[in-house]
Amino acid sequence: MDDAEVLQQLWDEHRVTIRLLEVLERLIPDAVAGDAKSLTIARDIVAREREYSDLVHHAREELLFGRMAARSETGAAAVAGLTHDHDELARMGATLLESIAACLAGGAEDRDLLRQRVQTYVDAERNHMRKEEQRVFPLAREVLTAEDWRLVAGAFGGTADPLAAPGAPAFQDLAEWLLRHDPAAFPSRGPGC
Repeated sequence: MDDAEVLQQLWDEHRVTIRLLEVLERLIPDAVAGDAKSLTIARDIVAREREYSDLVHHAREELLFGRMAARSETGAAAVAGLTHDHDELARMGATLLESIAACLAGGAEDRDLLRQRVQTYVDAERNHMRKEEQRVFPLAREVLTAEDWRLVAGAFGGTADPLAAPGAPAFQDLAEWLLRHDPAAFPSRGPGC
């Protein structure tokens, strides 16, 4: 896997997250109104983000960030704060899952808070990915060596997106819903995805 393939994989994973965030936003009016299916799909979207984006995708990016910071002051400046963003996104995702669980349990008073937390989470995710795509990924091509890219590429094997993994029971309902309602949001089943 070379630099172009590493960056393409990260971009592809961002595209899946962006589509899932769009689906999440579309579901929220029905979820806030108490629709159990919308709440369940929203929960599964956030759970997928916690399980894959927060733990796997961000770990890959952290390796990229570390190599960039070690290579140049410009690289270090570009990635400054992004680790904090990853930590904050994980915290926000956990809090959002708690809000969804409260609504699924019948907590009507939690629905306005749910709407607010979804929008805050979606906005934070989008802003974070924008920073990476506009500043970090282009700079990575300039500052990283072939050896850096080999090290980073080593983090891209073996862990498939649980949504795209064949027969992934944890996200079966979400996968079926996406295939029916928004197939473009469904990740590819390619290697490392």
